[in-house]
Amino acid sequence: MKDKGMPKADFVMGLILMACSIVIVVESLKIPRFEKDWGGFYAAPGFVPLILGITLFVMSLALFVRALKMKGYRIIPSRKMLRDFVHSKPVHRWCLAIIYTFSFFFLLGHIYFYLAAFLVLFAFMVTFGEHKRWISLIISLIASAAIYLVFTKIFLVPLP
Repeated sequence: MKDKGMPKADFVMGLILMACSIVIVVESLKIPRFEKDWGGFYAAPGFVPLILGITLFVMSLALFVRALKMKGYRIIPSRKMLRDFVHSKPVHRWCLAIIYTFSFFFLLGHIYFYLAAFLVLFAFMVTFGEHKRWISLIISLIASAAIYLVFTKIFLVPLP
């Protein structure tokens, strides 16, 4: 039996990967070549990213063409499918995780890093974890203290 794959997902990912590979190729061509010092284009620092970008483009083009043959361009969902998707629990959990993540970035300018890390870790663990709240509190305290100690004392990175 021949595997049908996922033509709609392949269609979308083919487009995304082609766009990314074009960006990689363009940016690799912008890297200075140092042709006189390094012995030509093949020794330039942008040569390997160029080859990887071209390879990624060819493979994503093959994925895209295969998805087109399998009619993967028919990705417009029905109203019921869209409503079920928006009202699904995974979507709500994802949105909440994004809100927690962005709240961390917004907190960074207003409170200390380790306090923001503690608050966000605790919120994630209470919302998505299966531990009791006091266990989540202890783990969040220990993790934020460990983050602070490792980065400020061992790596000597000043935290905001």
